[in-house]
Amino acid sequence: MIRYKSWWYKCIAVIIILIYFHLFILYKDSSRYINQSNDDLLCKNNDVNGSLDDSVINNEKLRASGNIWPSISKMEKYFIPEGVLVLGKRRSYKGLLVFGIPTVQRKGAYYLMQTIKELIDEASDVEQDEILIVVLIADSDVTYQEKVRNDIEEKYFEELRDGLIQVIIPPPQYYPPLDNLPILYKDSPSRVKWRSKQCLDYSYMFFYCAELAEYYIQLEDDIRTVPGYVSSIKNFIKLKENKNWAILEFGARGFIGMTYRTKHLKKLARYIRFYYWTMPVDWLFRLFNEIYLDTIYTGAFIKKPPLFKHIGKYSSLDGQKRKLEDVIPYDKAYRDMARRRFQVKRNPQAVIKTSITSFVYPFDITKPYGNDDFFWGKHLQDGDNISIKFKQSIKIKRIIFVSGSKKYPYDTFHYATLLISHDESCKQYVTLATFNDTRILDYKFSISTNQIQCIKLELTKIKMTIPDVKNWLLISEIAIFT
Repeated sequence: MIRYKSWWYKCIAVIIILIYFHLFILYKDSSRYINQSNDDLLCKNNDVNGSLDDSVINNEKLRASGNIWPSISKMEKYFIPEGVLVLGKRRSYKGLLVFGIPTVQRKGAYYLMQTIKELIDEASDVEQDEILIVVLIADSDVTYQEKVRNDIEEKYFEELRDGLIQVIIPPPQYYPPLDNLPILYKDSPSRVKWRSKQCLDYSYMFFYCAELAEYYIQLEDDIRTVPGYVSSIKNFIKLKENKNWAILEFGARGFIGMTYRTKHLKKLARYIRFYYWTMPVDWLFRLFNEIYLDTIYTGAFIKKPPLFKHIGKYSSLDGQKRKLEDVIPYDKAYRDMARRRFQVKRNPQAVIKTSITSFVYPFDITKPYGNDDFFWGKHLQDGDNISIKFKQSIKIKRIIFVSGSKKYPYDTFHYATLLISHDESCKQYVTLATFNDTRILDYKFSISTNQIQCIKLELTKIKMTIPDVKNWLLISEIAIFT
């Protein structure tokens, strides 16, 4: 099993992924397949003995060979179309918007019917002729499948008959073995399995919806929308029609409200199907945008305020309770979290990094070091760290890290250690101070302290206010006084 223990190895992994994707684009387009020799080459490059069996969906042989790389040349065969539509019908015409909603069973909550109700109730009769709602039941539990089918059929018989709602279930043979996948980013095996399965679910949804409408909008089964959302989407699309956009964003966070032109969906489906185990789906689609669509993400294509927001308190990952950071309007929710209390001038030029690879997008670790926004990390591990390497060594009088907020008072530092390095390579660190259960880490340097090249804050122990659930970490400000 491959374990990546440093950023260097993670960089190598990403480079390998980019190389394979370029091979994929070079040798595969929407109408042709590459020949089998390229498949064999890819398999050999991944230390796989021999080539894939002709039956690319034969899970038993795949499990026996230990091969986690799917066949590129026969990629279409993964998306078996027959028998997947279990409720509703395909319309005879192409719509304007298709909403994709994957649903799985959650412990302690069931939001799907409320989500469907809002999408239909907030659309006029004319607008309902322009939109489609595709529900993908991504749970293998037959009882849950029957519950969803029965609930939708009982409540929305007319909408099913009209083709407004379509319910699909991917065939079991679509899914490769999900146990014993390589562990990346310090994820637990259960999380690797969950996010890999999610990638496969989304990939199937993309492929199925590619011919149904002009634009595809990704939703989840636990969202709310606003009155007039269809006209708002149409107006925003028209406003950006001459722009070179890869995606438009109508949601508050993550993948909710992500909108693609459907002409890109099949390539996106193949791409995510190929790399399903390497990254979470919201990382993969952004890589796809930048590599294939040649478009760098920009806030110019985000609709504010968002039209879709989470209502679910429970994640589809083992019923984990999550923070509803997108339920209230952005400006009001984040004003206090991004407020600067100590920065009186810009911080010195530096490269700031962290070993915390999972965070609420787009609040990465560079935000609190700048003059606005904050960092919000999750899935923390004891020993995670934040490092600051200055462009040139400097004399520092004081450094302050501010964590938590009024709304999230527990997302703070627990046990932390502050270290510095004087050498240019930043390989040798000296411990300055340790902190215990405090929101603000404030350290004043002595006058005799030499020039500093790097600062590191190590999270020696992560706080847990709920048993067995580690807190997130919100850093609203990093202030350096020189």
